Amino acid sequence: MAQKRFPVVTARNLSFAYDTAAVLQGVNFTAYAGEMIAVIGPNGGGKSTLIKLILGLIEPTQGSLHVLGKRPSVARGEIGYVPQYTHFDTRFPISVREVVLTGCTRPVFGRHTKADKAAAAGALERVGLSDRALDSFAELSGGQQQRVLIARALVSDPSILLLDEPTANVDAFMSDRFLELVVNLATDRTVFFVTHDTGYVSEESDRVFCINRSLVEHPVAALRQDLVHATYSQPVRKVLHNKHIDTTHMTL
Repeated sequence: MAQKRFPVVTARNLSFAYDTAAVLQGVNFTAYAGEMIAVIGPNGGGKSTLIKLILGLIEPTQGSLHVLGKRPSVARGEIGYVPQYTHFDTRFPISVREVVLTGCTRPVFGRHTKADKAAAAGALERVGLSDRALDSFAELSGGQQQRVLIARALVSDPSILLLDEPTANVDAFMSDRFLELVVNLATDRTVFFVTHDTGYVSEESDRVFCINRSLVEHPVAALRQDLVHATYSQPVRKVLHNKHIDTTHMTL
């Protein structure tokens, strides 16, 4: 997708272990500006650990990791993150816009500025939810809530967007529409899309990282059933997606 080959995430001999239990070993890759990178692998294979390392939430036990030329913890403000699970008390009265505003990095004296509110409005427009800004977050469908969380991740205009299995609690039809949105977002930022569903490794993905302690990169076209089985050691659901996507009337 991207024309410029500007490195945004660089890992060299990256390893991580909890006590003596190795989670990642000898990981090497360079991710470039504007790429959409699908990250697949079994539970416990190290996908979420890699996301935490990029966010600077944990430190490597060996090797190096640079994000936008900096230590991950320093670059964190330039990364948008949508977690796999979001715990939300549906009794808490918070609007869609207020959820998005929580993604602003530095409110002034605890209050959001006009610029923050304009950025929130722009992020909601980007995900197609401008008309729901004042509605209760709890009233939205699961797919709409996920789109709000993406807007929250986008409100600070990050260079990198990390999506950790964002469709885990969304049904198949809505998850297809969710992919359409992600493909659109990947045109102007680097996106890491962590998923168990290899159907999301579509022709729209630039690269495929298969993670099971180590990282092996494969061309998108090479994602055949034998490769999937070698990565997961078990059957995996595969869904085919239409390459030509129209997000104009998306109603996720």
